[in-house]
Amino acid sequence: FAAVLMVGLVFALYQLLNSPAFFVGELSANGTHLLSPAEVEAAAAIRGQNIFYLNPSEIANALEKLPEVKAAQVSLVLPNQVHARIVERQPRFLWEAHGEKYWVDDDGIALRVRGNLPGLFSLKDADEELVRVGERVNAGAFNTAVSLRNAWQNSPRNFEWSRAHGLAIRDEHGWLIYFGNANQMADKLAALKIVTAQIVKEHRAVAFIDLGNGLPYYQEVVLKK
Repeated sequence: FAAVLMVGLVFALYQLLNSPAFFVGELSANGTHLLSPAEVEAAAAIRGQNIFYLNPSEIANALEKLPEVKAAQVSLVLPNQVHARIVERQPRFLWEAHGEKYWVDDDGIALRVRGNLPGLFSLKDADEELVRVGERVNAGAFNTAVSLRNAWQNSPRNFEWSRAHGLAIRDEHGWLIYFGNANQMADKLAALKIVTAQIVKEHRAVAFIDLGNGLPYYQEVVLKK
């Protein structure tokens, strides 16, 4: 009787594990705006698998390997449903280097550009440092751009970076402003305000203002008579 019962249990378990009702179809994902359903499903690679053999943590880890995914949580629901909650990276910068453009999020991670996304800050890396999708961009340029953005809410939105001058912008007067690195950004902005007021008051024409090496200085443009 015990042997018959054991055989019956094994057969029932076999039938249960191999029933079509427990094989997964498409993955259900929410929180995606950049990624397409096909990209998410390809990364998860679970279609046609038996739900009893799936590990939610392994699926989440596979999804987090996508550059656009910052975090993922996966749950299994019998008989054959797999749900993923995805937190995507949010692009903040349009980054240009080597003639290529990338989206970059608040962590400095480079993403593929997917169409037109208005409202981004733009940064051109004149040093042409190599950018790899899914990895951090030029740390010096990124940290300085974020520091300026945070300290100057209404700053110009187009930046340029070079080792020679650090971060550079062109302000509303058309002047080129060099900020150097991210150190003492609030002090640099305070100095810029004072120097700008002086230049405007004295009706001077300047080529650039350099705030990157301690005391600010500027170069005047000699106007031809």
